[in-house]
Amino acid sequence: MVGESASADAVAPFLESQALRRLLSGITQRGVAVLDRPEGPLKLATYLAAPPALTDSCLDSAVSGPNDEAGLFHDIALTGEEAAALAASAAGAGHPAGHRWRGFACAIRGGLEDRVALELAPDIDARLVRSFLDTIWPVLREDCFAELHRSATADDAETLLWTVLDRLDVAVMILDGKGLMYRVNAAGGRMLEDGSILKRGRGGVFAASDEESRLFRAAVARCAEGGEAATVFLTHKETGRRRPLSISRYMHEGEATRFVVVTVPQPPDPARIEALARQLGLTRAEARVAQLMQLGLSNRNAAKIAGVSEATFATYAKRALSKLDVQGRAEMAQLLTWQATVGRLS
Repeated sequence: MVGESASADAVAPFLESQALRRLLSGITQRGVAVLDRPEGPLKLATYLAAPPALTDSCLDSAVSGPNDEAGLFHDIALTGEEAAALAASAAGAGHPAGHRWRGFACAIRGGLEDRVALELAPDIDARLVRSFLDTIWPVLREDCFAELHRSATADDAETLLWTVLDRLDVAVMILDGKGLMYRVNAAGGRMLEDGSILKRGRGGVFAASDEESRLFRAAVARCAEGGEAATVFLTHKETGRRRPLSISRYMHEGEATRFVVVTVPQPPDPARIEALARQLGLTRAEARVAQLMQLGLSNRNAAKIAGVSEATFATYAKRALSKLDVQGRAEMAQLLTWQATVGRLS
C-alpha cells in the first residue's frame, strides 16, 4: 500500500480524511487508502492517533487474485511494511477481537492503482466489501480530492450538515439500491443498534419483520432506480406503533445518484421534554402532564400513568396550555418536540 519504510518520515504524509471516514462508515470505522495520481499518491486515513496493537494475527494475507466477478477491486496481501504503516496511521489503543486488516486494490487510468486496507469484522464477506468499494469508489475519489483542496472548517457545507445531523433526533441513513448502508448519523446508529424499527444484517439494512423488510427494501430499490420519493410505515416491535420513514434520492453536487436517503424521526427523550417544560415556566406537575400530552395520549390514559384523576389531569393540562400560550394539544406537542430537538444543538 505504501511501498515505503515504516519510519516516522514515511508515514507522515498520511492525512486524516473526513471524506474517507464518511464514505467507509457503512462497513468500517478504521481504514487507510492510497489514491494514486501522476503528481504522487494521496495517503489518507480515517483516523490519526496512537497506533493500535497490530500484530500478524490481525492481518489477512490471503489473496484471491483478480476478482472473478465483474468489478473493479480485487484482494491483495498486506506486506510487513504496510502493516507497520497501518499501525502508525490507524487509530485506537487496541484491536477489536476477531477483526482483521484486509487489503484491496483497483486499477485506474494511466496505469495507476488505488490501494486500500480496511479493518473488518470476522463476519463480513470479502465479496460484499469488493461490491461496496466498486460502487462507492468513484464518489470517494472525487470527495477525497475535493477535500484536499478546501479548508476543513465549518465553511465546508457538507461537513457542517453531518455535524448538525449527528445532533438531531432524526435518524438519517444513505443506502444504495440493494439496501447496503454508506453513511449514518448518530441517531440512526442508535436506532439500528436498538433494532426495534430497522436493523443491520449481512445484506444491508432490514426492517424488524420479514414482511416489512420486503416492503422497505422494494421502496429503496425503486427510489434508487429513479422512482419518486416515498413514505413507508414500519412497526416498532416493542410498542406496536407504526413509524414513518421518508425515502428520497440522494443528490451529490446537484446530480442524482443511485443512492437514497432514509430519514426516521426519533421521539425525543421524555425526560428532556419534561425538563424543557420546566424551563418554559411550568411547575413539576404541569411539566409531567405536558410530557404525557406530547406523547399524544388521551386524558384518561395519561391520567392513569400520572397517577391522578382524569379531572385533575385536565386541570393541569389547561394550566400548561395557558402558560405556554398555545392554542391546543397539537400545537403544544409540536412546540415541545421541536424545542427538544433544537436543544441538542446547544
